Amino acid sequence: MKKRLITAALSMAVAAASLSFSAFSSDAVPFTETSSTSFYKNLKENYMEVDFSMFRCSLTEGTFRDYHHDSLYFGRTDSGRYAMIGLINQPDILFVGCNEGFDSEDAEMLVQEYNELNGSADLKFDTGELSDGVLVNFQIKSESGEITSVEAKDICNFLKEKGIARQCRYLNEINLVTESFVYTPYLPYYFYLDEEDKLALKNYLKDNNYDWHVENEDGTNGICVAPDKNVTLEEQIEMVNRIYDDLGFGIDWIMLMSTGKIADNVDVLGSVEGDANTDGELTLADSIAIMQSVGNPDEYVLSVQQKFNADFSGNGDGVTNMDALEIQKKLLKLG
Repeated sequence: MKKRLITAALSMAVAAASLSFSAFSSDAVPFTETSSTSFYKNLKENYMEVDFSMFRCSLTEGTFRDYHHDSLYFGRTDSGRYAMIGLINQPDILFVGCNEGFDSEDAEMLVQEYNELNGSADLKFDTGELSDGVLVNFQIKSESGEITSVEAKDICNFLKEKGIARQCRYLNEINLVTESFVYTPYLPYYFYLDEEDKLALKNYLKDNNYDWHVENEDGTNGICVAPDKNVTLEEQIEMVNRIYDDLGFGIDWIMLMSTGKIADNVDVLGSVEGDANTDGELTLADSIAIMQSVGNPDEYVLSVQQKFNADFSGNGDGVTNMDALEIQKKLLKLG
């Protein structure tokens, strides 16, 4: 019997900017916890992290995979349905505001020059905005999708030396994708089975002495395979996989999707290295702020800009006590 792929009725509401999911590739940048620390913490407290690759039927194939590369997923039962959240990284962007007299060709050549000076760089001129024929700003992206904080600083310094940038902002964008799928209390839900298949499913559960039974879903053509006792999400996934492996029936699901955007937006040009409290200057207070954030991150939370500034040692490893030490050495002129 030919195995049925999961089908989806999909409606989309874009809550922030319009989003092209087809741009995501299998080598997209994995999700990392940055400015969305509090949001990520809320997810972990209220949702259960789920490895949806456990589905063999499979939620990692076809439509689902096309929309959800390299994501973290969280699931819970809410109002009789399973809700899921995926967090997806888009490529990092360096947004450059130009000085007058600069055009797109200049921008492209400038990026090429930077790549030549830094042999491992893979930057590219992405898009530019024109006003009265003059380039107002342009975007720099990386072929790999990632621009590190160290690279962002280096590029900005390169642009300053060239007298190009009046603004340089570093955006590491994370897209929040929320979905509701399977409008039943249980994941094994089948909408398009004919009567013969429904009977085969009933007999399958009976013949294998599974503690599950078939229920009709709200008078529709769909049926739900429900357990006779409380089961975990993992046990439901296991049953979905058994049915798929033995009968070839893939679950059907309905997805209502909304997309929202969380963006790390850092002012690179106006930043002061080591300025962890963003008061505009480097002082011992910045060293103290770093040590507090490392020692008690729940109470002493640095903003995205502060984290960017605080990575003073210049190795791009995030905020550590080494940054605090390097600031102290700098202030004491020991470095």
